[in-house]
Amino acid sequence: MFSRRRLLVTAAAGLTASAQPSCAAEPVEITATPVAFRDDPEPQRVGRLTYRGGVVLNSLDERFGGWSDLEISPAGDRLTMISDTGFFLDASLSLDEAGAPRGVGPALIGKLIDPAGRPLVSRRASDAEGLARAPDGGFYVSFEAWHRIMYYPPGPIPFQRPPQFVVPPPGIDGAPSNGALEAIAAWPDGGLVALAEEFRDAAGNHRAWIDGPIRWQPFTWAQSGYSPTGATVLSDGSLLVLERRFALFTFAARIVQVSRTACRAGGRVEGIEIATWAPPDLVDNFEGITARLGRDGETLIYLVSDDNFLSPLQRTLLLCFALRPA
Repeated sequence: MFSRRRLLVTAAAGLTASAQPSCAAEPVEITATPVAFRDDPEPQRVGRLTYRGGVVLNSLDERFGGWSDLEISPAGDRLTMISDTGFFLDASLSLDEAGAPRGVGPALIGKLIDPAGRPLVSRRASDAEGLARAPDGGFYVSFEAWHRIMYYPPGPIPFQRPPQFVVPPPGIDGAPSNGALEAIAAWPDGGLVALAEEFRDAAGNHRAWIDGPIRWQPFTWAQSGYSPTGATVLSDGSLLVLERRFALFTFAARIVQVSRTACRAGGRVEGIEIATWAPPDLVDNFEGITARLGRDGETLIYLVSDDNFLSPLQRTLLLCFALRPA
């Protein structure tokens, strides 16, 4: 059951749901160009993943880019993303019969707001990294630089109603500016899990937290040469974690799976590898992951990459994979 026990009560959070933000979402045009996973015409597989298709997303709007995480509606018809410059994107999404993205739009882009309804302007306040859909249809957003988690209530357009602060994981203030709450996910009962990218313990493991009945409980995410950048919960209740490695000016990606029960207070968690890939396969600065059930109940995994506004050196990729049973 969704609970708001973790939300901090502040004067600003007392605004009504009808409070108007100081900057409204605006239309944005986006082009989607198909992209292959590899040159091999045979089924494009990596580990337990089968590539269903993907697109490169582009826009002439200077606000478009830097996408850190995504959510796709259970029906697959809406795409929601947040960026490390404090913007959000809400768009219609068209998929082919295999569940792969074909086009994005109509779309709206706008600034995330604070509990007083003001747009997030400063770099320290705007670095949104993790996104998780709450059971009531709202969204949790985790931020770096100013380390915090915000809960945005549901609405016709997401992020237009003033958010509330979430009680933060203990010790997060000691995290490096650009390496803390990179990945969050929410279970159907509203429980949260958060993983740090570069906030480590003495043994080099990544710090992580699971939201307990009363307060956050710490555990550690085993160091592997990769760093967690995104997380999502599957229909069976297990957790998928997207990891990234950067070396010699190239990226590599990895996805691992763990059970919810493995994420326990004081534990050290090492995920079971689902897939790992690097060039010449299609890879970029993958930061976001989400999942939904496709036709016949198959699990579809979607990834988004952060282009860091460096296109064509980096691109905004929106990819779809089918997860084969173990």
